[in-house]
Amino acid sequence: CDRDFTVDGESVRFGLAAVKGVGDKAVEAILSGRKAAGKFKHLYDFAKNVDLRAVNRATIEALIKCGAFDALGASRAAMIAALDHAIELGQAASDDRRSGQMNFFAGLAGGQEPPPRFPDVEPWSEAQLLAAEKETLGFYITSHPLVHYGRELESLSTPEGVKLSRLDTMSDGTRITIGCMIAQVRPTVTKTGKSAGRKMAMLTVEDL
Repeated sequence: CDRDFTVDGESVRFGLAAVKGVGDKAVEAILSGRKAAGKFKHLYDFAKNVDLRAVNRATIEALIKCGAFDALGASRAAMIAALDHAIELGQAASDDRRSGQMNFFAGLAGGQEPPPRFPDVEPWSEAQLLAAEKETLGFYITSHPLVHYGRELESLSTPEGVKLSRLDTMSDGTRITIGCMIAQVRPTVTKTGKSAGRKMAMLTVEDL
């Protein structure tokens, strides 16, 4: 990924700066570290090759939650569990570089360190994965909470095929029933009219 969304063949790569919690300085540090080190091999390799003064724990956690490290061989749950240790080793590697020292084990292995071992933890459930994606990206990537209810929602919705995104095509006064979920609730208090001072809420709803 680059800073912004980029086209790669038939695909579009997600922009790093669009991940919530990843600022411009962090993006610059990640791109600089990747340019110097090549492709990151795993989370520990990432932590050792980026400037952790710019890429802090919250930034790396956001990248794990959104799936940015999914191709690097460990589950998101395992990477979150290993994060503090990875940062600790990354800071030690940074201190070594500044002092001109070389890692002893890397030297014995001809410059190749042994592969890291991640904690043996239970992978996140689909609900946890989706909640993490929603938190960091603003939408779902892996799946959608309503996928398992798609057939029921479609059969119960009227008129047939009605969708939230196409309500503007409905005739005025058309009665609809539509299956969706409440994505956000914003409580407020009415300020004017006969109901001034009474509690109400603004709902954000979404369908598949």
